[in-house]
Amino acid sequence: MANQKLEDIISYAETKLNTLTDLDIVRYTDSDSQPIPVKTYGAHIYIGDETPWEDERRHIGPLLTQTYTVNIDIIINKRFKDRLSVSDAKGISYWKNTVTELLLNGTNGGLFKDSFWKPIELDDSEDGYIIKGILTVEVLNRY
Repeated sequence: MANQKLEDIISYAETKLNTLTDLDIVRYTDSDSQPIPVKTYGAHIYIGDETPWEDERRHIGPLLTQTYTVNIDIIINKRFKDRLSVSDAKGISYWKNTVTELLLNGTNGGLFKDSFWKPIELDDSEDGYIIKGILTVEVLNRY
C-alpha cells in the first residue's frame, strides 16, 4: 500500500481522460486560469477553491482514509458545428454519461478504494458549453 498524493490523483485523471479520443486536449492548470481553448472538445483539470482533501480515521493503526476532490470540466466548443454541437450524438448528455462511466469506481490498479465524477453545473457561455464536475477519489494511506 503506497501513499497516494494529490499529484497521483491528477495524473490518474489525465491518463483516464486521454483515453477518450474525441477530446482535443486534456490539461491541468491553476484554478484562476481561464478555461482552455479547444477546437471541438476538451477537458480542464484544476484544484477548486475548497480544500482538495480531507482525512478521516476509520481504522486502528497507521491507516488513514483520505478523500481527494479535483475539478474536471468538459468543454464543448459549440461553434465548430453551429447549433448541431449540442444536439448531435456527442452533445452534453453524451459527455456527462461518458465521463461519469469512465471515472466511476476507478481503483487505479488497486491504489484507490473508489472514485467517481459528478457533474454539478452547466455553464453556457458564448463560445461553448462547460460541464463543470468534481472528481472524488477515496484512498487508504499507510502512515
